[in-house]
Amino acid sequence: MNLGAVARSAAFFGLQALLVTSAHSAAPSPVASKASSGALETLDMYRADNMNAAMLSASQAGWTIVGTHVAAQSQADDGPVDRRGAGRGPGDGTRVGASAANGHEKVPHFSGKLVSSMALRCHGPTVVVFGNEGSGLADSTLSICHQVCSIARPQASEIAHPTLDSLNISTAAAVLFHQLTQSRPQP
Repeated sequence: MNLGAVARSAAFFGLQALLVTSAHSAAPSPVASKASSGALETLDMYRADNMNAAMLSASQAGWTIVGTHVAAQSQADDGPVDRRGAGRGPGDGTRVGASAANGHEKVPHFSGKLVSSMALRCHGPTVVVFGNEGSGLADSTLSICHQVCSIARPQASEIAHPTLDSLNISTAAAVLFHQLTQSRPQP
């Protein structure tokens, strides 16, 4: 059902394709199609045997790779880190439109700071990578990302259930797809 719900959100927000791993993810099915309200039939769908290789290929072709990470809003920086070209010269670790914030959580195996979804800015082709709901993204996957973001949430005192630290993947996808489409220049 998550695949269908993610596909529905992707189509609603104008995304063109889904890339899913061949292992550890649902395959298209009549149940997923029904949950997508037909969106699976309108999106291009690709399956990768090796997601990290697919991400590296997309990165080399100029796509921005955005990873997701569970963290409280107070741990996320207020601006994105652009790692395009990391280790290859200009653009390495350049902070885009953000003030440096000290004391915020670092994401393991990612050289930039965790950014809030509210500050996420991507112009051009973008891949958003979601990990599994239990353990998130693998360290090797995080190391490929140009940006890693966390969905901004209210302070714990304002939340009915402060012990909940994450959203279902389909809900998180909808929130991030909305944020990405809002950050793009309007024609």
